[in-house]
Amino acid sequence: MKKFILLVLGALFFFILGGAFFSRNPTSIQNSPTPIVEGAVATPSPEAPKEDLVKVSRVVDGDTIEIVGGKKVRLIGIDTPELNKSGATGCFGREAYDYLDELLDGKSVRLEKDVSETDKYGRFLRFVYLEDVFVNDKLVRDGYARVYTYPPDVKYQDQFRESEKLARENNLGLWKMCSVPAKPAELPAQSAVSGGTYSCNCSKPCTEISSCAEAQYQLKTCGCSKRDGDGDGIACDGAPLHCQN
Repeated sequence: MKKFILLVLGALFFFILGGAFFSRNPTSIQNSPTPIVEGAVATPSPEAPKEDLVKVSRVVDGDTIEIVGGKKVRLIGIDTPELNKSGATGCFGREAYDYLDELLDGKSVRLEKDVSETDKYGRFLRFVYLEDVFVNDKLVRDGYARVYTYPPDVKYQDQFRESEKLARENNLGLWKMCSVPAKPAELPAQSAVSGGTYSCNCSKPCTEISSCAEAQYQLKTCGCSKRDGDGDGIACDGAPLHCQN
């Protein structure tokens, strides 16, 4: 009899223990992570950034930075006064450099491309963001840069023009400290120079300018400083016009 009772109690104990085990096991299976299959491509998280950040290793001048790896990045749509290796600067060039250096040096930024990948000097052409700050626009809005529109990279030109208008109206930065040439848009649509009639158009490259007279008009009258890359006061020195000769 004792043996029978012990057998019944043992069976009952086994039944209770086994039921508890199997009641927990399905839950543990459901909550276990999905096994990773070698070679499978993971789906990116919705919170993952769309573009990687890059670190600024140094600021070259008011509108150019260098990122880790040595590649230079030219900020699209703006232009700041010159800051040359010789130490010579255009009016407010040092201030523009110092401002951008304090803002970006050693920081991680996001870069946005428009149409062009690089300029003729091999620099990346990008819009630059420091967290939620649109750096290109901030330089213009705070009076450290002018609008410089060069097609086809014109995505934010209207925003930049509005920011420049605010800076000028409030007499900020270079608009207060420098004698800034009038913008092409504020000059007469056409002017007669040396027997020819020319229009201000700073986005017009030297290859599309008809003569050295027109090139010099774009430089001196319209204030298109990019026509004079070497700063000698003569526009379009190179091919096809060779205006220095």
